[in-house]
Amino acid sequence: MTHFRAATGVVDRLQGLPLPNDITLYAIAVSSKPNLDGVVDPDAIVSHRPVAIEFSLERNELRSKSRVSIPLIEGAWGQIYIQLHDAAGVPYGKGVAAMGGLAAHWLDAAPDMITVTAPVTRH
Repeated sequence: MTHFRAATGVVDRLQGLPLPNDITLYAIAVSSKPNLDGVVDPDAIVSHRPVAIEFSLERNELRSKSRVSIPLIEGAWGQIYIQLHDAAGVPYGKGVAAMGGLAAHWLDAAPDMITVTAPVTRH
């Protein structure tokens, strides 16, 4: 199991909108960077299935409430990215998984290790 931390940002279509107090999002791991709106190449998905993650708002960031484990398919990748989407499959956030060592067959993150941040709008 490979431990990781992910700090993701909201996708472009959500820039400037407030973050919710609580939300459930679904994480997938991908081997190539999602585009600005969080859309990923289906061939780049390296997780077996989406994993539900509950988030709550804390200090203007959504933080994961519990431990998250993402099962991966067999393979080797130079970098793994995380895409978060809602129940309808619409992308919400994206970011890179900062890992210790090579990715094993599972990625594992302790509570509060996955965060979603919204940039502060400048006036």
